[in-house]
Amino acid sequence: MITNTSRTEPQPVNWFRRTVAAGSLTTLLCAAELLFAAESSELIKNGEVKARGTARSGNATAGKAPGEPRSWRAQVASAPRPSRTATLRTRDGLTIVVGDTGAVMEFLEDTIESPAGLFVRDFAGNRFAGGRGERFQATGNFVEQCIAFDPLDLKLTARWEARGDYLLLTGELEDRRGADRAADLLLDLPVSGDGWQWWSDIGTVTPTDRQHPLHATTDFPLVALTHPGRRIGLALGLSPEIPCRYVIEHNALEGRLCARIKFGLSPDAKPKGHARFELVLYRVDPRWGLRDALRRYYTIFPKPFEKRAKKEGGWLFETTADKVPNPQDFAYHESTPTVAYPKSGPATGWEADAKHGILTMPYIIPPQKQLGVLPAMPKDYDEAITVLRTWKDPSLTAAIENSGIHDTDGRYQITIRNHFGGGPTTFPNVVFCVNCDPDLAAGQRDLEYVRRLIAKAPQIGGIYCDSLSTWTARHLNFRREHFRRAEFPLTYDEASGRVAIEGRSSICEFLCGLGDLLHPGGRLIFPNVQWHRGRYSSIFYSFYSDVCGYECGSEDFDMMRRARAAAYHKPVLYLHYLKFDGKDTVVTTQEGFADYVKRCALYGIHPSIGERVQRSYDDNKQTYDTYMPLIRRIAAAGWEPVTHAKVEPSAVLVERFGTKPPELYFTLYNPTDKPLDARLAPDRDAPLFTTESTMKELVAGTLTMPPKALRVVQIK
Repeated sequence: MITNTSRTEPQPVNWFRRTVAAGSLTTLLCAAELLFAAESSELIKNGEVKARGTARSGNATAGKAPGEPRSWRAQVASAPRPSRTATLRTRDGLTIVVGDTGAVMEFLEDTIESPAGLFVRDFAGNRFAGGRGERFQATGNFVEQCIAFDPLDLKLTARWEARGDYLLLTGELEDRRGADRAADLLLDLPVSGDGWQWWSDIGTVTPTDRQHPLHATTDFPLVALTHPGRRIGLALGLSPEIPCRYVIEHNALEGRLCARIKFGLSPDAKPKGHARFELVLYRVDPRWGLRDALRRYYTIFPKPFEKRAKKEGGWLFETTADKVPNPQDFAYHESTPTVAYPKSGPATGWEADAKHGILTMPYIIPPQKQLGVLPAMPKDYDEAITVLRTWKDPSLTAAIENSGIHDTDGRYQITIRNHFGGGPTTFPNVVFCVNCDPDLAAGQRDLEYVRRLIAKAPQIGGIYCDSLSTWTARHLNFRREHFRRAEFPLTYDEASGRVAIEGRSSICEFLCGLGDLLHPGGRLIFPNVQWHRGRYSSIFYSFYSDVCGYECGSEDFDMMRRARAAAYHKPVLYLHYLKFDGKDTVVTTQEGFADYVKRCALYGIHPSIGERVQRSYDDNKQTYDTYMPLIRRIAAAGWEPVTHAKVEPSAVLVERFGTKPPELYFTLYNPTDKPLDARLAPDRDAPLFTTESTMKELVAGTLTMPPKALRVVQIK
């Protein structure tokens, strides 16, 4: 409905944990990114030269706008008073009153006494501003509006919709100057009062109080807040189908939940001067928090979580299925090409793979193009460019010149090194970071290679994409002629405000193009992701992949939980090494390997060892034979975020796989150094169980759990 209003509105640690006790979130995030920039800056280390321009000014983000206040709320200027409002209500009673200026007048049944709603900040002005309503139409469950931010020459077109049990906000931010703009869109919602809890992942819940008032994430585009006392929960998320730079924050002192998207607008972009967005807002069960938020998220956005992969099993690397003692434990073979892979045929080993039901996934590395082996390492950037211009393969030179990404000085982002991605081998080469967008030459080159592979070897199961979290993913791309090719929103450099392409977004565009090529034939995308804390996350890759691979995946539970949440039912594969850079790892010992496997099993992740598979199996045969079949079994049943069961003592971790007996399982893990007697208490009111349901433990026949023990319970 539409109502008139006459209300006068008055005039907002540890970096890697993303939980801040006090001070400016922006300052801390930028400090973390500066640390990364320092690690990546010009240096010569271990035979690797980072040429000027590689990371210093073109890397991700560094610094902040001068004089930036402590919080976003402090940046919000007075907002114009709405002349019209409309009320939207979801099926389960979540109510919001929006005004024609973009203001939110009521939310969670609370009347708002300070500005809230949609705000825009221009980088140069460094202040969020409210808008003036140009158009406002409310019909049924929809509110469509156009908001002018006159002093900033920006326009926001937004559409609110109450769609079943969630609110959907979509729209575009538009520049009216015809110039490059760095602009932030802020959705600011009130969540007042004490007693709220922040869910940083499905297993970590933190009270938001005066000692820990500020919580934020760039790791996952969905957050949950719960209030046990009021028995309410709230989820705020961004679309997994529109990669962008964002921060989602809860400030307990100011009682605000905010989503901030960092847009770059350019007349050279596609579309010109526009950037699109999509957010969702909905209630969650406070007992389950982010778990229930994920359950609904998968339903709201089903396409990014579609499971195409039918096989469950590990990651076969640098060997073939006929040379390992346990081929039954593998499902996906990263097959190795020659160095000049665009001219090579399919990698060897597919015949043995097929015999054991393993899918052969030939290798490509979309974010970079390499020139080597060279007779000697170039001394600097200029010598590296000379190598490029005189390279023996003119088509590769042309692809790099067309697709190489630029730093702020217009120089290619390059690395000069004497190895091939690891190991002691002397291998002088130059690596160019490229924009692998399928509309550009580098992406087209890789897709053409894939077409030739399929023509020569139609039996291949898909394509393995290496190093998606490095190379181009670490940088912003300031190359203007690439702007018009970008399908996803541009962003900007937080030190200078210069508009750029987010490197990870270009990689997502390549994955979209690769999916269009592979999926009609039933073939799969298998990326290698290295997920690092403290930077803008590569989590969007999982939404465009079919098999989610993590090389040297962290054994930390919070990282495993995020990997599983991003994949939903898709296979998640970890690849570890008995030795890395000549040093022992956490999985070198039998005890360390067993714990690695059991931690993975808790979340249905397939643990694998790269190289030395025979030695690993010989040393850990009992662990392999006990847990690998169970992991395949539970993963096939499908992980579900809401467990509908509690476990005592609470120190024991529990996850659920499957939706109905007999393919219904619970995994339990004792992370403590003490033996525990666990008791699993299913929610008998959940539709998963009947009065005749029984439990059977599949590992040891008991829920008595020594330290670091795993148990798998089947419901029959």
